[in-house]
Amino acid sequence: MSPLQRFRIAIVLIAVVILGGTAGYSIIENRSFLDSLYMSIITISTVGFKEVWELSKSGRIFTICLILSSISVATYGLTVISSFIIEGHFRQIGRRRRMETKINRIRGHYIVCGEGIVAEQVVEELKKAKVPFIIVCRDYKSFEENLERSELKRSEELLYVEGDPTNDEVLKKAKVQDAKGLIACLASDTDNLFVTLSARSLNPRLKIVAQAREEVSQGKMLKAGADNVISPEVIGGRRMASIILRPTVVSFLDIMTRGEKDVTLRLEEVKIPKGSPLVGKSISEAEIRRQTGTLVVAIKDKKTDTIVYTPPPSSVLKEGDILLVLGEEEGISKLYKLCRVE
Repeated sequence: MSPLQRFRIAIVLIAVVILGGTAGYSIIENRSFLDSLYMSIITISTVGFKEVWELSKSGRIFTICLILSSISVATYGLTVISSFIIEGHFRQIGRRRRMETKINRIRGHYIVCGEGIVAEQVVEELKKAKVPFIIVCRDYKSFEENLERSELKRSEELLYVEGDPTNDEVLKKAKVQDAKGLIACLASDTDNLFVTLSARSLNPRLKIVAQAREEVSQGKMLKAGADNVISPEVIGGRRMASIILRPTVVSFLDIMTRGEKDVTLRLEEVKIPKGSPLVGKSISEAEIRRQTGTLVVAIKDKKTDTIVYTPPPSSVLKEGDILLVLGEEEGISKLYKLCRVE
């Protein structure tokens, strides 16, 4: 039984004793509600005040029973309530309510379904990117303890929903209908498949990335609605080979994508929104390099879904195009402002 459940039981028992005492005095002594309540309170609290009226024999027997029962209830109630306060459960309840308020207001966020190392790494990257996200897992306390042992320290800013991610109602609590993307990185391919199916049915526009350990699962997840399927074993093997064959390239990409070795340069993608002042301009006319200090490495065309690498300065920017740029964080922030609709 949880501390909150014990706290609620203690409150109910105390209320039952008070109301029972009030009802007993009203019936046995034929007194008003206020007099009976007052008599019940001073009896249960053992403050030693004088009785409101001279008790009958039946009233005295009832008072003895009320005192004996109230002592047991009061002892249990004080123990539970004191423990509840000392252990900080009120603070946890307050934290939970604040978090639920934030979850109810959140829009355009990401959902991370998982509890293992992969999920921890995903959370770390999302925090670095400073984007809103919600963690969905079966045992958040265990997940949080793992975060404390890793480089990502415990934070009250982390939003989470505790429950089975394969359950539609749990995903709804995480506001999957209003989410921008979902990452399914549970330990079981079957669970990831169910999460993908549920999430896709609840939000057809959702960007879904799923983890698959078995090769046969990858095709099923794509059919279930995943936009991308990642195999940690395959990615890990390719990376190990790349480090042996192209160590400088791998080191450079790590620095760009993870900000290692105190380097502020990052690879980032910036989408050109509708009505942006950059729409219809060429790269040279937009003066992206001069105004932001960032370098346009590639452009992904929204209509053809093709990527043009090292685009020439004459390349015309269109609504919905995604720019892959290389630059410092300050410059990337300037580029976002440059693309923003006034």
